[in-house]
This record gives sequence, structure tokens and C-alpha cells, in this order.
Amino acid sequence: MAEQTTTTTPPSPSSDKNSKKKVRLGIMSTAAVTRHILGVIAALNNNSQNDDSSRHDAFVTVAAVSSRDAVKASEFAAKHNIPRSYGSHEELLADPDVDAVYITMPNHVHSEWIIRSIAAGKHVLCEKPMVLSSEEAARVHEAHSHYCALHGRTLIVMEAVMSLYTPQTRQLENLLSSGSLGQLQYLRGSFQYNMTRNSFRSSSTKEGGGSLWDVGCYPIYLARYLLKQEPVSCSGTAVWSSDDHETNYDATFSGTLTFPGGVALHIDSSLVTPFGTASFELHGTKGSAILSNPFKPSSSADGIVVNVVDQETGKLSTTFLSSSPTAAALSTTTLDATNPYHGELRRFCDLVVMVSSNSSTEEVVVCSTNPQFALGQAQCMEALLQSARSGNTVALSGGFEGSSSKL
Repeated sequence: MAEQTTTTTPPSPSSDKNSKKKVRLGIMSTAAVTRHILGVIAALNNNSQNDDSSRHDAFVTVAAVSSRDAVKASEFAAKHNIPRSYGSHEELLADPDVDAVYITMPNHVHSEWIIRSIAAGKHVLCEKPMVLSSEEAARVHEAHSHYCALHGRTLIVMEAVMSLYTPQTRQLENLLSSGSLGQLQYLRGSFQYNMTRNSFRSSSTKEGGGSLWDVGCYPIYLARYLLKQEPVSCSGTAVWSSDDHETNYDATFSGTLTFPGGVALHIDSSLVTPFGTASFELHGTKGSAILSNPFKPSSSADGIVVNVVDQETGKLSTTFLSSSPTAAALSTTTLDATNPYHGELRRFCDLVVMVSSNSSTEEVVVCSTNPQFALGQAQCMEALLQSARSGNTVALSGGFEGSSSKL
């Protein structure tokens, strides 16, 4: 399908009678994750109403939904009280009362619809992976840069990686900046489960299928986010679903990515483990931090980071246990035990309101809110798969040509 090149000026988020900014969201698909996000939106709006400390007080409302099937879109809209439904995504992008879009379509069409959405002047929140290759990332980057330069304003293009916006991740950032762990030596991340039915996950790796694209990506996202660096080399091994490299996918994957200074990230992912498991570890010269269920935090965690939810207040108490004496000051911190999608969506809405209000855009160019971050991830994934197929270590360039690799 040919890419649209006509560009339009984005609408500005509306305000309600209480002067709260409202982001009008169009949802492109009626997939299961779409149904899930509606509950998150309801919770976000409720919290925004009661949160006087928010700088932007962003609300979000679902203004429209689109599907290739007009009947399905109409039924979905009626069931969830969405004002408008469209039988094509093009119609939704032409809606002047939609400020931003949430893309939840199959992985292999993400970049196409991101580019179309940018051309239509919409802010974009796209389910991971935003792109499946460096070439796709470059096209998204070009479309984004062209639009922003042409219209003299910023469009938010954000990859929906919920684990980057959890209280646990914020606390890990604080822990690293405090120096309590000393100099980092290596990181380890694992995410495995049993895929009980065929889905996009069992499509070829070229279409975003397999364990690495589905769950092995999470420790890579988190490591890059925390280290604020790109890896310089990687190696990987996989158990493939078949011998046909055109159609197969990795049922399991193991890999190592080496960052500047020699810090290594070891990852494991699987779609065939009998039971689900996930963990993330950081090991330094003074101490370690170990998280259970770090990529979709629930009500509890163990290891170095221990989470306990107070049943009365709903607060999550996180305790860090470390061999470092200086870590004692961080021993107990209270965090909100929110749905992991909540922080992701709130961050997106706050950024949309920020740029739409002509506020300072200094905070906009941060991890995961621009195509540069997506490019780095795509390069890691491409290189790991290349290594697994060739048996060789692969070097990484770490960014667009002429741009800084530092995140």
C-alpha cells in the first residue's frame, strides 16, 4: 500500500469546563490489547481528576475506533461507548477531532501506519515493536523530521513499552544514580512463557514473530533505557520452529549484548516454557538488584527488590537488599502499585499536552519518545537474529548516520 504524503496541521487537545486538557485518542484496531487499554484509560482519567500535583492534568478520551471491518468497528464502538467508528484506518486519520492515535495492528504494518499517522498530523502511541528493521526506523525518522520541520512543531511518536514507566523502573534509575551498586558489571534479563495457541507470535521473524520480538525485547529495552547507551556488539543462539528460514521463528532465544565499557546484558526468552517466568538483574561492584516480574509488575516481587502492597492504602513498599552499606538509606520506598499500562499512557498524554500547549520541549527528546530509540532497538534485534543464524558475533553501529548514539 502506497504511503500518503499529504500532511496536515495537528489539532490541539480540547479542554473541558474545568480547564483540564483532554487528549482525544483514536484507536486503530479492535484487538484484545485495545479492549484492555480502555480500562486503563478509565483509571487514568479518574486519577487525573484527583491529582492536583500533575503539571499537565491530561485527560484522555477515546474519540473514535477503526477497523478494516466496519461492522466490527461499529459493534466495538457501541459496546464501549465510543462516539465514532470507521471501516478504514484512513477515515480515522482524516477525523479532525482526533489528536492522537494508538496503533495496535500486527507488527509488520506498524511502520506504515506510523508514517501515515504522522502525515495526517497525529501524535502516535504504537505498540511495540514500532519497527522491525533499521530501514523502517529510518523511514519513520525521516517522516517525523520532515513533518516537524515543515510545521515548526513537535509530534510525539512513542513506542508503547509499558515496563519503562513503572514505579520499579523509576526506583532502579534512582538506585543507579545513587551509586549504591558501584560500577555495573553485567545485567541479566529473562522472559519466558508457554504459547498455547497460534497468533502473530508464531509468524516468521521477518513479520515480528518469535520469542525475541515478543518478550526477549523487554530486557533489551530496559537495559538501554537504564544505561543510556547502545550496545557495540552482540551474539545469539536460537532454537528455530523449522528449518525454513523464510517462515520460521525462534521458539527460544539466548543472547549477549556488550555495551561500552564492557558491561554485558545476557538475555533469555522462550515461547515454549511450561510456565511463565520473568526476571531482571543488575550486578555491580558494591551490590546487586534483582527483580522478579519486572516487565509487567504486579503486587509482589522478591529478591533484592521486595514489593509488598498495603491492602488498605494500595501502596507498594519496595525494599532494596544490598551488600553495599550505602544502600541502607534506600531500604524502603513507597511506590504506587498501578497498572503498568497506566504510567505509559499518562506519559504519552502529558507529552502531547506539553507540546500542544507550546510548552518547553526539552523533556520530549527522551528515551522511547522518538524514533531514535526505536532505531536502536531494531538494530539490536536485527543483529541478534543475524548472529543466531550465522553463528558469528555482530557489531552494532548504534544510531542514525551522523547522529549521537547516546540516549
